[in-house]
Amino acid sequence: MSKNISPKYRCQKSGSTLRAFVELGGVRHYLGVYGTPDSKQEYHRLLSEWSASGGHLPVEKTKLTLVELVARFWMYAKGYYVRPTEALGRIENFKP
Repeated sequence: MSKNISPKYRCQKSGSTLRAFVELGGVRHYLGVYGTPDSKQEYHRLLSEWSASGGHLPVEKTKLTLVELVARFWMYAKGYYVRPTEALGRIENFKP
């Protein structure tokens, strides 16, 4: 039986202050001063994004993921390679 365990709201001492953080996917996300309503709100926001996207955080819009790169190339290739090449035609018509 697998348990659905949420990443914990945690505390780190930094000098004389306590910082709140959560680790998602091996990456530490700092939330602000530990115990404050703002840090708890940020924790819940990150946790909801993380769980809604299947256990990983969405990528920033300025960064391109491999899936997005392949999808963009596929759209480009469908427009660029409009007619099948002779080799491709031979492969599609091949019957063993």
